[in-house]
Amino acid sequence: MVFDCSLSVIVPVYNAGKYIDKLFDALERQTFQNFDLILVNDGSKDDSEEKIKAYMACTSRKCTYICQTNQGAGAARNAGLKACSADFYAFLDSDDLIADTYLEKMTSACAKYEADIVIAGVGVFKNGIYSEKDSESATEELVLDSVDYARKVLKKEDASYIVANKLIRNTGKLFFPEGLMFEDMFFASGLAWSQTKVVFIPEQIYFYMINSESVSHTRGQRQILDFTQICRLVVEGYAQSGMMREVRSELLGFLDTAKSRIIRKYTEQKEFIQEDIFFQCCDEFERMVGIVNEENVGNR
Repeated sequence: MVFDCSLSVIVPVYNAGKYIDKLFDALERQTFQNFDLILVNDGSKDDSEEKIKAYMACTSRKCTYICQTNQGAGAARNAGLKACSADFYAFLDSDDLIADTYLEKMTSACAKYEADIVIAGVGVFKNGIYSEKDSESATEELVLDSVDYARKVLKKEDASYIVANKLIRNTGKLFFPEGLMFEDMFFASGLAWSQTKVVFIPEQIYFYMINSESVSHTRGQRQILDFTQICRLVVEGYAQSGMMREVRSELLGFLDTAKSRIIRKYTEQKEFIQEDIFFQCCDEFERMVGIVNEENVGNR
């Protein structure tokens, strides 16, 4: 089958002048070219805007350019979503890369299975060197319903929990939390609440580039506060979606792993985290577990 839907590629940009030309080159080399581009400059302080405008001046592709004050990754992606009227969209991070066949393989799988979401494998490169340990993908082509997809997200399997490696049907209903770190956790789960058929392709054709400049240096207290709040939004989302009973076991496992993560963060960075804040977060996780168990009892 032929992919005959419209497609927008959304690229949030923040201080990516050093890398974005490589992404533009990768987009021009795509074997599937029937897409438009939405570029969101989230208050970059380098030469990102000059690079964007230079690309727009020389490409024949339809481009939408949004320039806003710095509001964070969630707000930048939301600005792209609000500007998107296409049937499907895909996010690309401005310092990452994609295989020349990325969009062709994603749209082909979408058309073949009439999918709502297509998920590619992710190859991870650390300072330009491929990391087999950190790269991941499904071992075979998979077609899942929303519940089985949600289970994979909660268990962080097969790159399901990443946002940028996906082709997504545009429902106009799902947006990122703004002003919080870890917003991808919410959005990846949120896709299960609004989509019904998910396809995994086993090839690692999205390339996640980790370099010393892209690593977050945010320490301690904000991390555990934002992380706890995102986990709460995830639990509330599953409760509202009516999926809680089907994913109860995975959700409890997710919360157990998440709580262990903030305990480890507190142990490593006590000098940056107030003790009462840490215990408030631990108490909140206990309340979340109670919500999951109570919801399960109510659904019996």
